[in-house]
Amino acid sequence: MGDLVRFGILGLGMGSVRAETTTKTAGAKLACVCSLDEAQAQEWAGKLDCDWTTRYEEMLGRKDIDVIGVLTSSGTHCDYAIQALQAGKHAFTTKPMDIRLEKVDAAIQAA
Repeated sequence: MGDLVRFGILGLGMGSVRAETTTKTAGAKLACVCSLDEAQAQEWAGKLDCDWTTRYEEMLGRKDIDVIGVLTSSGTHCDYAIQALQAGKHAFTTKPMDIRLEKVDAAIQAA
């Protein structure tokens, strides 16, 4: 199968669907989910057989994550994506990429 692309998912509203999809995708591995809601993070980690955290900074520091999916509230996507990019990770967001063009431009610049 070759090397796996290892994912972390931030935000478990819409992100729970993306996290689950990751576990069913050939060549992908879900390493960790992150939510401010500890019970939600634990629940999804148990369902999807991955680690969990309530601290985004912890996920950013992990060496076993290549890509972070940012599926948080509108207006926060690019802030979190920029942090991921600065930590040396790839990042993707849900749509819209953000609600302010300046933040989108900043994320593109960071990439």
